[in-house]
Amino acid sequence: MKRYTKPGIFALIFALLIFMSLSACTPREPVQEPTPSAGGNLFELLSQLPSFMPQSSISPDMTPDTTPGTTDSRIMRSTLYFSTDEGYTVPISVDVQWEDGIAKACLGKLIKNEANRLEFQKQGIVGVIPDGTEIELNLDGGSATVNLKHMPQFSNAEEEQRMFVSIVNTLTEFDTINDVTILMDGKGGRTTNGNAMPTRQGFYRMNIEQPSVATSGSANTITLYFPSNSGSMNIPITRYVQGGTDLYSCISELVSGTSLPNLVNCFPENTIVLSATLEHGILSINMTSDFEAIMDSPGMYELASSSAALTAQSFGSVDEVRFLVNGVEFSPGNEK
Repeated sequence: MKRYTKPGIFALIFALLIFMSLSACTPREPVQEPTPSAGGNLFELLSQLPSFMPQSSISPDMTPDTTPGTTDSRIMRSTLYFSTDEGYTVPISVDVQWEDGIAKACLGKLIKNEANRLEFQKQGIVGVIPDGTEIELNLDGGSATVNLKHMPQFSNAEEEQRMFVSIVNTLTEFDTINDVTILMDGKGGRTTNGNAMPTRQGFYRMNIEQPSVATSGSANTITLYFPSNSGSMNIPITRYVQGGTDLYSCISELVSGTSLPNLVNCFPENTIVLSATLEHGILSINMTSDFEAIMDSPGMYELASSSAALTAQSFGSVDEVRFLVNGVEFSPGNEK
């Protein structure tokens, strides 16, 4: 190991002090977060997923460190669960201003008031808690209790249940909340619409495609992503299957399409998946020649890429999607 004499050490310290003083005098450009482009791309669509967002270890009842006499302006990126115009529940990454009780602030973003409507209308999402509702939130260990006071009654049970799902899933995104109980004016039980109010409920599966199949003890669940009719976002769909849940099985189920309304089936009818692999961030899907018909619908190739990447993300990071037809790489412009 190289040894330094005392004079050598002093010289080294002196040099470091000069370097630090010069660095302090050099102005630094402010760092800005990237702004999403208007057109959207694969990675913007991937950002809809909670697993593609920074995972926070922040407790919902903690407050940020601030210097006395200053105003805190820190932002927390949180995953909130909204409803789409078509009635599907979707996770959306939202910047929430720090304040005491950040979890309650997140729920405040779900209220259907004018301020939230203006903030989120361009994304095609809406709040789920009726305007005029007062929210009380109590945290006890890993359990959260939400009391909805003076809440206007829902006209149907479906909207009411979507509210329950959104509240529970938004709160359980915090790593210190395991389950959620929801009360209305301090009471539990059933609502006037007949819904059972959540009691110590964990994360809900969303947008279940075949509720009747869920009663089968042997059924497995997979999550597939289909674009909305507008193509502005991908909707997570829960499908119960009797077969496998590996990557090939999930992609095959995606390619087979869905019968749920207001969703786009990206892959041409009769397309069969021959193989699907995810290696070094590259998702490769090999299909029969029926897939070539995708070029008959402008924009469908890009939608297929994003929905496939989102569906495969639970098997690893997806940086690129490659489609093949009978083993030969396929891309727009090289179709026969």
